Amino acid sequence: MITKIRRKNQDLEQLNSKNNCFQNESSGFRSSCPRDRRLLEITSEIRELILDYHNRQRSWVAAGKGGTFKMACRMGMMQWDDELALLAEYNVKRCAVKRDACLRTVRFASPGQNIGFSTSANQRPLKEMVEVIIKKWIQEIEKVKPEYIYSYRDNPEHFSLVMVNDHNIRVGCAAADYTVYHESDYTLCTLLTCNYAASNKYGDPVYDANCTKPAVKCLSATKTKFLGLCSADEKYILNNCPSNEDLME
Repeated sequence: MITKIRRKNQDLEQLNSKNNCFQNESSGFRSSCPRDRRLLEITSEIRELILDYHNRQRSWVAAGKGGTFKMACRMGMMQWDDELALLAEYNVKRCAVKRDACLRTVRFASPGQNIGFSTSANQRPLKEMVEVIIKKWIQEIEKVKPEYIYSYRDNPEHFSLVMVNDHNIRVGCAAADYTVYHESDYTLCTLLTCNYAASNKYGDPVYDANCTKPAVKCLSATKTKFLGLCSADEKYILNNCPSNEDLME
C-alpha cells in the first residue's frame, strides 16, 4: 500500500510539472482538510461501476428512451482515463465541493467536470456512496429542459449534462472521505470528482440530434451492449487530435 501511494504521488508530481494549472499544487491534501481525510481507492470494480452508469445514461439519452430528448446521432462510448483520474485527485484533496478554475492538459485542452458528495452517519462502502452521487447527477439530467440540450446554458443545474456530451469518450474519477463536525454531532462526507475529455460550450449543442435514428452517423460499428452508442473504436476530434489513439499517448 505504501508503495502504491508513493507511486501515485510521483504520478501527480510528474503531471504537475507538465501542467500550468497545477504548478503550485501539492500532491497532498490541503491543510484546511479535516485530520481524518482519506483518499479512497477506485478499484477496478468501482471503475467499471462508474463507466456502466455513464454509458447506460448515455444510451438512454441517445436512444430517446426518456421521450424528453431527441435521439443522438453519434454518441460515443465512454472509457476510463488515468490522467483525468489523477487530475480529479487534486480536486478531492481540497475537501470542498468546488470546481477547478483551471483544468487542462496537453491531451485535454478543455475537460469537463462533475463534483458530488454524499453524507452518512456511519461508514458506508465506497461503491454505495458512488452510486448515490451518480444517481443524483442522472436526476439532474432528467430535469433539464430539452432546449438546453440543443443550446447549452452554463449554470450549476446543467453541469451534469457533461455526462451526455456526445464527444465525451474518456472519464476519470477520484474520491475522498472525511468527517464534518457540528455543534452536537458529526457527519461522514464522501466526495467524488469526475473529469471528462470535453466540456459543454455555451450556446453549442450537447450532442448532435439532427437525425431520426440513434447512432446513424457513427463511422465505426454500433454493436455494443449499450444501445444507441458508437463503438469504442469511434474516432473523435478532441483538442485538435484526430483520433482516439492520440488520447492514449
